[in-house]
Amino acid sequence: MPQWVTVLHGLKALEIETVQSGIPFSPYPLDLETGYVYFFREGTYCRIRENLIGKYPDEFEIIKPAEVANLEDKFLYFIHFGGGIARFPKARKDKLYSILEKLDENERKSIFLTHYNSKYSSYIEEFGPEFKRKLEDERKRIRLEDERKKKNYLEKAKKHEKLLEFEEAVKIYKEYEMDDDIIRVREEARNKVEQTVVHGDQVTKTEIKDSVLNRSNVGVGGDDKFTKLKELTEMKEKGFIDDDEFKQMKKEILGK
Repeated sequence: MPQWVTVLHGLKALEIETVQSGIPFSPYPLDLETGYVYFFREGTYCRIRENLIGKYPDEFEIIKPAEVANLEDKFLYFIHFGGGIARFPKARKDKLYSILEKLDENERKSIFLTHYNSKYSSYIEEFGPEFKRKLEDERKRIRLEDERKKKNYLEKAKKHEKLLEFEEAVKIYKEYEMDDDIIRVREEARNKVEQTVVHGDQVTKTEIKDSVLNRSNVGVGGDDKFTKLKELTEMKEKGFIDDDEFKQMKKEILGK
Protein backbone atom coordinates (compact mmCIF):
# COMPACT_ATOMS: atom_id res chain seq x y z
CA MET A 1 0.00 0.00 0.00
CA PRO A 2 1.39 3.42 -0.91
CA GLN A 3 1.78 5.93 1.88
CA TRP A 4 0.13 9.30 1.31
CA VAL A 5 1.64 12.46 2.72
CA THR A 6 -0.36 15.66 3.32
CA VAL A 7 1.39 18.76 2.00
CA LEU A 8 0.62 22.44 1.42
CA HIS A 9 0.40 23.07 -2.29
CA GLY A 10 0.92 26.36 -4.12
CA LEU A 11 0.89 29.97 -3.01
CA LYS A 12 -2.68 29.73 -1.70
CA ALA A 13 -1.86 26.80 0.60
CA LEU A 14 -4.20 24.08 -0.63
CA GLU A 15 -3.84 20.92 1.44
CA ILE A 16 -3.40 17.88 -0.82
CA GLU A 17 -2.07 14.38 -0.34
CA THR A 18 0.80 13.14 -2.48
CA VAL A 19 2.45 9.74 -2.88
CA GLN A 20 6.10 9.49 -3.89
CA SER A 21 7.03 5.96 -4.97
CA GLY A 22 5.21 4.74 -1.87
CA ILE A 23 7.82 6.34 0.42
CA PRO A 24 7.43 9.86 1.80
CA PHE A 25 9.98 12.41 0.55
CA SER A 26 11.57 10.17 -2.09
CA PRO A 27 11.91 11.71 -5.58
CA TYR A 28 8.71 12.09 -7.54
CA PRO A 29 8.34 9.40 -10.23
CA LEU A 30 7.76 11.65 -13.27
CA ASP A 31 9.99 14.15 -15.00
CA LEU A 32 7.40 16.41 -16.61
CA GLU A 33 8.03 17.71 -20.12
CA THR A 34 6.68 21.03 -21.34
CA GLY A 35 3.79 20.76 -23.79
CA TYR A 36 2.23 17.69 -22.19
CA VAL A 37 -0.53 17.15 -19.65
CA TYR A 38 0.06 14.18 -17.36
CA PHE A 39 -2.68 12.18 -15.71
CA PHE A 40 -3.42 8.89 -13.97
CA ARG A 41 -5.49 6.19 -15.63
CA GLU A 42 -6.14 2.52 -14.70
CA GLY A 43 -3.02 2.15 -12.60
CA THR A 44 -0.66 3.85 -15.07
CA TYR A 45 0.91 7.23 -15.65
CA CYS A 46 -0.28 8.72 -18.94
CA ARG A 47 0.29 11.89 -20.89
CA ILE A 48 -1.13 13.73 -23.86
CA ARG A 49 0.02 16.76 -25.80
CA GLU A 50 -1.83 19.87 -24.70
CA ASN A 51 -3.08 20.57 -28.23
CA LEU A 52 -4.56 17.05 -28.49
CA ILE A 53 -6.66 16.97 -25.34
CA GLY A 54 -9.80 17.49 -27.40
CA LYS A 55 -9.10 14.20 -29.15
CA TYR A 56 -8.89 12.18 -25.92
CA PRO A 57 -8.83 9.19 -25.48
CA ASP A 58 -7.27 8.26 -28.82
CA GLU A 59 -4.07 10.28 -28.73
CA PHE A 60 -2.67 9.73 -25.22
CA GLU A 61 0.29 7.55 -24.33
CA ILE A 62 1.00 5.32 -21.36
CA ILE A 63 4.31 6.08 -19.68
CA LYS A 64 4.70 3.40 -17.00
CA PRO A 65 2.85 1.68 -14.16
CA ALA A 66 2.05 3.82 -11.15
CA GLU A 67 2.35 3.00 -7.45
CA VAL A 68 -1.38 3.58 -7.00
CA ALA A 69 -3.37 0.85 -8.72
CA ASN A 70 -6.89 1.92 -7.84
CA LEU A 71 -8.68 5.17 -7.16
CA GLU A 72 -10.70 5.58 -3.97
CA ASP A 73 -14.09 6.96 -4.88
CA LYS A 74 -14.03 9.74 -2.27
CA PHE A 75 -10.98 11.49 -3.80
CA LEU A 76 -10.12 13.41 -6.95
CA TYR A 77 -6.69 12.54 -8.37
CA PHE A 78 -4.21 14.38 -10.58
CA ILE A 79 -0.51 14.67 -11.41
CA HIS A 80 0.81 17.75 -9.61
CA PHE A 81 3.45 20.09 -10.97
CA GLY A 82 6.23 18.21 -9.14
CA GLY A 83 5.61 14.98 -11.04
CA GLY A 84 3.73 12.83 -8.54
CA ILE A 85 0.18 11.67 -7.92
CA ALA A 86 -1.86 13.95 -5.69
CA ARG A 87 -5.40 13.80 -4.38
CA PHE A 88 -7.92 15.75 -2.33
CA PRO A 89 -11.43 14.85 -1.08
CA LYS A 90 -14.28 15.28 -3.54
CA ALA A 91 -16.38 18.37 -2.93
CA ARG A 92 -19.62 19.94 -4.06
CA LYS A 93 -19.47 21.95 -7.26
CA ASP A 94 -19.29 25.34 -5.52
CA LYS A 95 -16.55 24.16 -3.13
CA LEU A 96 -14.66 22.43 -5.92
CA TYR A 97 -14.22 25.67 -7.85
CA SER A 98 -12.47 27.34 -4.92
CA ILE A 99 -10.02 24.39 -4.90
CA LEU A 100 -9.49 24.50 -8.67
CA GLU A 101 -8.48 28.15 -8.34
CA LYS A 102 -5.46 27.08 -6.32
CA LEU A 103 -4.21 24.61 -8.96
CA ASP A 104 -2.39 25.50 -12.15
CA GLU A 105 -3.92 24.96 -15.58
CA ASN A 106 -2.21 21.63 -16.27
CA GLU A 107 -3.23 20.27 -12.88
CA ARG A 108 -6.86 21.11 -13.61
CA LYS A 109 -6.53 19.39 -16.99
CA SER A 110 -4.98 16.40 -15.23
CA ILE A 111 -8.07 16.06 -13.01
CA PHE A 112 -10.23 16.40 -16.11
CA LEU A 113 -8.39 13.58 -17.88
CA THR A 114 -8.07 11.32 -14.84
CA HIS A 115 -11.81 11.57 -14.17
CA TYR A 116 -12.88 11.84 -17.79
CA ASN A 117 -16.60 11.37 -18.51
CA SER A 118 -17.54 11.95 -14.87
CA LYS A 119 -19.50 14.86 -13.47
CA TYR A 120 -16.20 16.24 -12.18
CA SER A 121 -14.72 16.43 -15.66
CA SER A 122 -17.80 18.39 -16.75
CA TYR A 123 -17.37 20.71 -13.77
CA ILE A 124 -13.81 21.42 -14.83
CA GLU A 125 -14.91 22.12 -18.39
CA GLU A 126 -17.10 24.87 -16.95
CA PHE A 127 -14.15 26.31 -15.07
CA GLY A 128 -13.29 29.01 -17.58
CA PRO A 129 -13.62 32.77 -17.99
CA GLU A 130 -17.37 32.67 -17.44
CA PHE A 131 -17.10 30.90 -14.10
CA LYS A 132 -14.19 33.04 -13.00
CA ARG A 133 -16.42 36.03 -13.69
CA LYS A 134 -19.09 34.46 -11.50
CA LEU A 135 -16.52 33.96 -8.75
CA GLU A 136 -15.54 37.62 -8.94
CA ASP A 137 -19.21 38.61 -8.78
CA GLU A 138 -19.64 36.43 -5.70
CA ARG A 139 -16.60 37.95 -4.04
CA LYS A 140 -17.95 41.41 -4.81
CA ARG A 141 -21.32 40.45 -3.33
CA ILE A 142 -19.66 39.18 -0.15
CA ARG A 143 -17.51 42.32 0.09
CA LEU A 144 -20.54 44.60 -0.29
CA GLU A 145 -22.44 42.55 2.27
CA ASP A 146 -19.54 42.87 4.73
CA GLU A 147 -19.43 46.62 4.12
CA ARG A 148 -23.19 46.87 4.72
CA LYS A 149 -22.88 44.93 7.99
CA LYS A 150 -19.99 47.11 9.08
CA LYS A 151 -21.98 50.26 8.35
CA ASN A 152 -24.92 48.96 10.40
CA TYR A 153 -22.68 48.00 13.31
CA LEU A 154 -20.97 51.39 13.30
CA GLU A 155 -24.36 53.09 13.34
CA LYS A 156 -25.19 50.96 16.39
CA ALA A 157 -21.91 52.04 17.98
CA LYS A 158 -22.82 55.72 17.47
CA LYS A 159 -26.22 55.05 19.03
CA HIS A 160 -24.54 53.40 22.03
CA GLU A 161 -22.36 56.50 22.40
CA LYS A 162 -25.42 58.78 22.42
CA LEU A 163 -26.99 56.58 25.09
CA LEU A 164 -23.72 56.76 27.07
CA GLU A 165 -23.30 52.98 26.62
CA PHE A 166 -19.60 53.40 26.02
CA GLU A 167 -18.45 49.82 26.60
CA GLU A 168 -20.99 48.52 24.07
CA ALA A 169 -19.61 50.98 21.52
CA VAL A 170 -16.03 49.94 22.34
CA LYS A 171 -16.89 46.26 21.69
CA ILE A 172 -17.97 47.12 18.15
CA TYR A 173 -14.92 49.27 17.48
CA LYS A 174 -12.68 46.46 18.78
CA GLU A 175 -14.26 44.00 16.33
CA TYR A 176 -13.22 46.25 13.44
CA GLU A 177 -9.84 47.16 15.03
CA MET A 178 -10.73 50.87 15.08
CA ASP A 179 -8.19 51.86 17.72
CA ASP A 180 -8.64 55.64 17.32
CA ASP A 181 -12.36 55.34 18.01
CA ILE A 182 -11.72 53.09 21.00
CA ILE A 183 -9.41 55.73 22.50
CA ARG A 184 -11.86 58.52 21.67
CA VAL A 185 -14.84 56.75 23.28
CA ARG A 186 -12.93 55.85 26.43
CA GLU A 187 -11.76 59.43 26.84
CA GLU A 188 -15.34 60.58 26.35
CA ALA A 189 -16.49 58.09 28.98
CA ARG A 190 -13.97 59.46 31.48
CA ASN A 191 -15.11 63.01 30.74
CA LYS A 192 -18.75 62.09 31.26
CA VAL A 193 -17.90 60.96 34.77
CA GLU A 194 -17.27 64.62 35.55
CA GLN A 195 -20.93 65.36 35.01
CA THR A 196 -23.51 62.65 35.62
CA VAL A 197 -27.10 62.31 36.77
CA VAL A 198 -27.86 61.81 40.46
CA HIS A 199 -31.52 61.76 41.50
CA GLY A 200 -32.47 63.60 38.32
CA ASP A 201 -30.14 66.59 38.90
CA GLN A 202 -26.97 67.40 36.92
CA VAL A 203 -24.11 67.64 39.42
CA THR A 204 -20.33 67.63 39.16
CA LYS A 205 -18.06 65.01 40.64
CA THR A 206 -16.94 67.58 43.22
CA GLU A 207 -20.55 68.08 44.27
CA ILE A 208 -21.03 64.32 44.54
CA LYS A 209 -17.96 64.13 46.75
CA ASP A 210 -19.12 67.04 48.93
CA SER A 211 -22.59 65.54 49.23
CA VAL A 212 -21.33 62.19 50.44
CA LEU A 213 -18.80 63.71 52.82
CA ASN A 214 -21.25 66.23 54.28
CA ARG A 215 -23.87 63.54 54.85
CA SER A 216 -21.23 61.32 56.40
CA ASN A 217 -20.60 63.95 59.05
CA VAL A 218 -24.24 64.13 60.11
CA GLY A 219 -23.86 61.12 62.32
CA VAL A 220 -20.78 59.31 63.53
CA GLY A 221 -22.39 55.98 64.28
CA GLY A 222 -21.03 52.78 62.78
CA ASP A 223 -24.20 52.11 60.77
CA ASP A 224 -24.13 55.57 59.25
CA LYS A 225 -20.49 55.23 58.21
CA PHE A 226 -21.21 51.81 56.79
CA THR A 227 -23.99 53.30 54.64
CA LYS A 228 -21.72 56.07 53.38
CA LEU A 229 -18.94 53.62 52.58
CA LYS A 230 -21.43 51.51 50.65
CA GLU A 231 -22.50 54.56 48.65
CA LEU A 232 -18.88 55.43 48.04
CA THR A 233 -18.14 51.92 46.78
CA GLU A 234 -21.07 52.12 44.35
CA MET A 235 -19.78 55.45 43.06
CA LYS A 236 -16.38 53.89 42.37
CA GLU A 237 -17.92 50.88 40.64
CA LYS A 238 -19.97 53.16 38.35
CA GLY A 239 -16.88 55.15 37.46
CA PHE A 240 -17.96 58.38 39.16
CA ILE A 241 -14.68 58.51 41.07
CA ASP A 242 -11.25 56.96 40.58
CA ASP A 243 -9.15 54.88 43.01
CA ASP A 244 -7.29 57.82 44.53
CA GLU A 245 -10.49 59.77 45.14
CA PHE A 246 -12.10 56.69 46.64
CA LYS A 247 -9.23 56.22 49.09
CA GLN A 248 -9.23 59.89 50.09
CA MET A 249 -13.01 60.06 50.61
CA LYS A 250 -12.94 56.80 52.55
CA LYS A 251 -10.39 58.31 54.95
CA GLU A 252 -12.52 61.39 55.41
CA ILE A 253 -15.63 59.32 56.16
CA LEU A 254 -13.73 57.22 58.70
CA GLY A 255 -12.17 60.36 60.18
CA LYS A 256 -8.60 59.25 59.61
